[in-house]
Amino acid sequence: MKFRAFSATEGKGDYFVGFFLGGSFATGTPPNGQGHSVLSPTFAAAKGLGPVDVQGTIGANLPTTGADILGRAIVFNTAVDYRIKGKIWPMIEQNSIFWSGGTLDGKKEVFLTPGLVVGSFPLAERLHLTIGGGVQIAVTQFHQHNHRWILSVRFPF
Repeated sequence: MKFRAFSATEGKGDYFVGFFLGGSFATGTPPNGQGHSVLSPTFAAAKGLGPVDVQGTIGANLPTTGADILGRAIVFNTAVDYRIKGKIWPMIEQNSIFWSGGTLDGKKEVFLTPGLVVGSFPLAERLHLTIGGGVQIAVTQFHQHNHRWILSVRFPF
């Protein structure tokens, strides 16, 4: 679910403030699923500054059961994009995860992701297509992976 608390288009402030609530249901057992439901509340804000967009989120992954195994995670993300000719967006993104409880208690993981986004391209009246990619680079001593390629395909409306 997404709740847009405040927003304005370009020329009228170019900003967004909102809240998201996501979640996942228990799906099988490891390694083919996670046997616990997780709620993921998130606060998001974004601001356009001419050709630059700055976006940030802070949220949590909160298991409804199994917190002693999964732990709770605070997830923080910041992305800065620079628009070139309206459709090309070089970007740099920072992702951080801080764990409390569970098998990763006290650990933190931070990635920097340079990348490129292209779009948005109109598909229908309000439907658009945006495609992006980048590579996650671990910058903390603890990390569960490194140099993973990320692909994003979005259909904003």
